[in-house]
Amino acid sequence: MFIDTHCHLDYLSPDYVEAAMENARAAGVKFILNPSTRDADSPVKAGSFASVLEMCDQFPEVYGAVGIHPSDSDGKVVSAERLIEWAQKSPKIIAIGETGLEYHYEGYDKAVQKAMFIEHVAAARELGLPLIVHSRDADEDMEKLLVSEMKRGEFSFTMHCYASGRRLADAALEIGGYISASGIITYKSATALREIFAAARVERLLTETDAPFLAPVPHRGEQNEPAFVAHVARELARLRGMDESELCEQITKNTTKLFKVMI
Repeated sequence: MFIDTHCHLDYLSPDYVEAAMENARAAGVKFILNPSTRDADSPVKAGSFASVLEMCDQFPEVYGAVGIHPSDSDGKVVSAERLIEWAQKSPKIIAIGETGLEYHYEGYDKAVQKAMFIEHVAAARELGLPLIVHSRDADEDMEKLLVSEMKRGEFSFTMHCYASGRRLADAALEIGGYISASGIITYKSATALREIFAAARVERLLTETDAPFLAPVPHRGEQNEPAFVAHVARELARLRGMDESELCEQITKNTTKLFKVMI
């Protein structure tokens, strides 16, 4: 059994989604979490709240999360109340996000990103749902935000597609967070990242694809899809010296605990 805790199915071309789901089932993928990246009124449908709800309705093994990616906010801070409103539209919405800090690309207001993140945390606290965190080239600010917000009130969270440094990983794990491995751990250049995943507590690890991005070896350069999470899990098992089935069983337990869903 393989688990994909972060995948953007609705970013795939509509005529390929069904095939991608068939491939996932054939590969043994039993659970897929599809977070939103845009508000429902976005002119781009893919990644919107409404689009994610459609994916949840269409496929029984697909669940959703409601949030706005820091690069898709259009410079606006969406309120916790709006996030809560959309999260309550379906019992298959099991998380808030993705949200966070995107400092890799210029042109996005850091103050807006931080304010948006805090609204997402408030929604996650209110609903008792885990938060899906995006952090890119923002280790110091993300650590400060996570620690300060946790002091204001506890919430559960996962650092999705983790590719940052050891200090942020350690800080996130120390306050109860999870870190999620993606196809990046299969890349030759990711030596430091592999060391982080090899050393972290296995009870705090998740697997994902972040499809259609970041396809793992041996599919690097191709369009990613949920079926490819099997390669991520196998590499993670290898790094930790674990049997593949043992690793997958633990990832399933972790996913069930964090997202409060039966798989």
